[in-house]
Amino acid sequence: MAKEFAEAGHRRSAHCEESPSSLAGEVKSMVVSVRKEFRMGTNFSDFLAEQLKNDPELALEYHKAGPRFDAVMQLIKARNKLGLTQTELAKRMGVLPHVVSRLESMEHSPRLDTLAHAAIVMGYDLQIKFAKKHGTRKQPHRDSQPALRKKTA
Repeated sequence: MAKEFAEAGHRRSAHCEESPSSLAGEVKSMVVSVRKEFRMGTNFSDFLAEQLKNDPELALEYHKAGPRFDAVMQLIKARNKLGLTQTELAKRMGVLPHVVSRLESMEHSPRLDTLAHAAIVMGYDLQIKFAKKHGTRKQPHRDSQPALRKKTA
């Protein structure tokens, strides 16, 4: 499983620009790989946490997939907490059921307005934050550095 995640990460880094849909396809295949090993009756979050703890390569690639995967997982978690099916959420959003299905399967990159609308109809606020990564230095803004002065004769 870690090998599949690592290969997906290698393919991603080999391209300068990658379309959101192809990246989503890679993430989707990673999720499918994890789900194949998932046993019914087990909490998926617990299962995933255990897999990430036991497989450092998997954890690295999982974290590279990052925000997109997290956003979709939060959507699914909120929908399940309310006891809604994909069809019921779609009705609340005023979209066809396949829209919610595609969003949750990560076939397409979720748009912020779609995520915000889903959050609103479920009674949530969509919150986005920039969090400081551990081990990174604060980089000064280019304009905040002192200008070089010419020597005068």
